[in-house]
Amino acid sequence: MKTSQLIAHRGWQNRYPENSLLGITAALEAGAQHIEIDIQLTSDGHIVLCHDRELDRLTGNSGLTHQCTLAELQALSFHEPSRLGDQFKGNPICTLDDCIVLLNDYPEAKLYIEIKRNTLREFSREQLLAALLPLVQAQQSQIILISFDYEVLQLAKQRGNGLSIAPVALQWSDCCDNTFTKLSPPIVFCNIERIPADVDLATLTWPLAVYEIDTVTKARHWLLRGATMVETFCIGELIKPI
Repeated sequence: MKTSQLIAHRGWQNRYPENSLLGITAALEAGAQHIEIDIQLTSDGHIVLCHDRELDRLTGNSGLTHQCTLAELQALSFHEPSRLGDQFKGNPICTLDDCIVLLNDYPEAKLYIEIKRNTLREFSREQLLAALLPLVQAQQSQIILISFDYEVLQLAKQRGNGLSIAPVALQWSDCCDNTFTKLSPPIVFCNIERIPADVDLATLTWPLAVYEIDTVTKARHWLLRGATMVETFCIGELIKPI
């Protein structure tokens, strides 16, 4: 197993608040070469790193991400109190701008930006891409857009001037038929729970990144089965034994 085969899911999520600049920085400093993050659009058109539509799990406060301005979100602490207690109390929400500035310091790193379907229920695909594409243009050689929403990826491919895209499979059959032909992705993401037990992943048309992987043993198992990459919340723990 090589470090280049590992993707840090929401940064070093096992140890730090997910999608935080702190956790992403820690993952990169530990040697991660691939980082996956989630994005949401604020009510005033800013892109922030956040997985949930609801704010309670991440902040302990009620509210909805898409109904808040950036300033309102910046007034909250994104420290995941139910999982991490007060250890990281005061941790600010990370904007995509801040994450891309950090990426400048790691020119060999790749950033996988997941467009969440819940934000596309509140804003159109066009609105989301109008806010997103200008932010990633300068760093697009280091960036791959990913999503369960295949249509937003197709639009990004058309409008992104060479920006890479990668689907997250809604169902296993999508990995085996012609669903992704028009997207022509460099890699496809798939949950391990959707993968049949008898499939040789190396025979698929598209290279596969699998998730969720939480141990070295599991990572090696899936790589031996033919996966190209594994995505994990435990990036530092998996890098350490390599």
